[in-house]
Amino acid sequence: MPSNSLNIVFSQPQGVYHPGCSVCGTAQLNLEEPMKARSLTIGIDGSAFTRWSKRRSRTVR
Repeated sequence: MPSNSLNIVFSQPQGVYHPGCSVCGTAQLNLEEPMKARSLTIGIDGSAFTRWSKRRSRTVR
């Protein structure tokens, strides 16, 4: 079975992106056999999970 792969390398892999930020990089497609194609479309969809806790403290005088 042929071993095909797609690698995406980000120019600045900071790990956190905010709305409106540009994400740049390169895509490298490695194929075992030639393939005819007119274009390559890559879609990226992100999501996040946020959690925090509140602590109350009292100052004793």
